[in-house]
Amino acid sequence: MAQSTYGQNRAVFAEVVKAQAQTGQVQYDLLLLQDLEETQVTVLNALLNRPPQTPIGTLVQTDAVSALPGLELLFETAKARRELIAMADKAVQKAKEEEKLAGYAKYPDFKLGVTWSGIGEPDVASPPDNAGDDQPDPNPYPHTLLQGQKRNSPGGIVPKRSASPGIEGP
Repeated sequence: MAQSTYGQNRAVFAEVVKAQAQTGQVQYDLLLLQDLEETQVTVLNALLNRPPQTPIGTLVQTDAVSALPGLELLFETAKARRELIAMADKAVQKAKEEEKLAGYAKYPDFKLGVTWSGIGEPDVASPPDNAGDDQPDPNPYPHTLLQGQKRNSPGGIVPKRSASPGIEGP
């Protein structure tokens, strides 16, 4: 039909055919895009844990630049979360501490110690069993003491005392 109507002018006919072909291609692309939209709506609903055919609604376009954080905040976040940067910071801190400690090498070494030992009865509410003993126990096994022996006595024997002072018993 186009050929008979525009048969006299072949240049106009070619343009009409080209426009019809482009219109057909645009309509086909529109069908493909609508099909892809349905697929993406289903994927988004699956990600949002909603029923597959739930409509998404219209999107509000925002200014993407205003939604971004400031450049300083991005650098701070990257510095705080990147392991290589954190490791480099720790290496710098370590080097500073080593430099500080190296400054102490010019001073002489001193050693200071404190020793405490108690002699006599301790001033505590419940003294230990060996309170007042300044020498090691000559017989560490008390069950082997003979009758009349006392722990920590010289020779292990304690003489018996008589009733009157100055007179010792046999």
